Amino acid sequence: MVVPIELGESFVSATPEVLFQGDYLVPTLGTHYDVTSDGARFLMIKDTAGGTDARPRVNVVLNWTQELLERVPVN
Repeated sequence: MVVPIELGESFVSATPEVLFQGDYLVPTLGTHYDVTSDGARFLMIKDTAGGTDARPRVNVVLNWTQELLERVPVN
């Protein structure tokens, strides 16, 4: 949800609106999203398992800059 606010002599908020729609995983413990340091993007896990109890898979690529240089050489 997102809520526009105005700060002044008093706090004024507008009506909340849905920010994202979709089947996103919501864990029972912990935070289910993250925000980039500049506040411009969100990171969320989308449920692609069709609502089953399947665990999501996360791929972590180490040394990705080296792999990028091997795949796309810089001249």
